[in-house]
Amino acid sequence: MSTRLPRLASLFVCALASFASAAEPSGPQARATAFNQRLVSSKACGPAALLNAFRFGDANWQRGLDATTGKSDQERLSYTIQTYGMRPSRQFAGRPRWSSNGVNLADLIDLANDMAASQSLPALKSEVLIPLDGNASSKLLALAHKRCATSLAKGFPPVIGLRRFVWRKTQGGQAGWLAVDAHYVTLTQLPALGWNAQRFQIGYLDPNGGRRWMANVQVPETPSPAGLAIDCPGTPVGRHKVRKGEPTMVMLSSVLGRW
Repeated sequence: MSTRLPRLASLFVCALASFASAAEPSGPQARATAFNQRLVSSKACGPAALLNAFRFGDANWQRGLDATTGKSDQERLSYTIQTYGMRPSRQFAGRPRWSSNGVNLADLIDLANDMAASQSLPALKSEVLIPLDGNASSKLLALAHKRCATSLAKGFPPVIGLRRFVWRKTQGGQAGWLAVDAHYVTLTQLPALGWNAQRFQIGYLDPNGGRRWMANVQVPETPSPAGLAIDCPGTPVGRHKVRKGEPTMVMLSSVLGRW
């Protein structure tokens, strides 16, 4: 069973200049550096991706950074985690939203909305992009594109969740897709979606290093976990947890934004 996705260049030939990037500011803000989670923790991708959404959003959403204090990115990211990430989780009793294992989507949206509310900004939403019947389709692709495009149009670069799966045998001897790692990035560029399209390309900010990359989101062409596959060669997403010879895929699991 092959699970290797087509390489980036073989799928698309359009250049970055052809992307719609209305939410990415022009002028000095366009040259701003992205928050780097490594300044604080290898598991700080959620808060860092959220701060990148504020920083690279429109003038209104940039006010979200005022919910933090500090002169440096490290101080702002640390403040975000200590002030908003350490509040009690509504999902898991007796635990804070953020821990040394990171933050889940439900806690991240609570964290984000606390920050937004402190600056009188509109509430953000989140959506899990996993089909109930287990089958990805062009309709799911269109939904993911619509959520991201709407958020960009409203000035907030959406935070998208990535999840790596491996095909592995369990202790009972049965083989199946197992999630081994997860990561958050901030989508900043998105093309228009063609009718009945099976894929689209994105530009995004990876808080793991604070770098800009491109990726392809597509309806899987091979047996896969439920959902949409994302080919993001610049972002490892737990690649080191894959055992030799194991089939593996990265899936687009969620989106957090304004719609």
